[in-house]
Amino acid sequence: MIDPRIKEQNYGVYEGASRFDEGFLNNKKSFAIHYPGGESHMSTAVRVYSFLEDTARNCPGESVLVVCHGASAGSLKAIFTT
Repeated sequence: MIDPRIKEQNYGVYEGASRFDEGFLNNKKSFAIHYPGGESHMSTAVRVYSFLEDTARNCPGESVLVVCHGASAGSLKAIFTT
């Protein structure tokens, strides 16, 4: 199954830019602020959580392997480690 809710976060104008770019790093500090032309960490987490809730409801008692990228993986990790 491929689900767009676990795609990588949209970093907007910082897509492909250095992760050490000052603007990127300033945006990264806030969970709720959208990257210009992109999405916030919070909006990424909301869609990842939606995916996880649907998967749990649709696959009760099953083992499920989820493959995703950094920010989406971070949101999943936060669910299970907090």
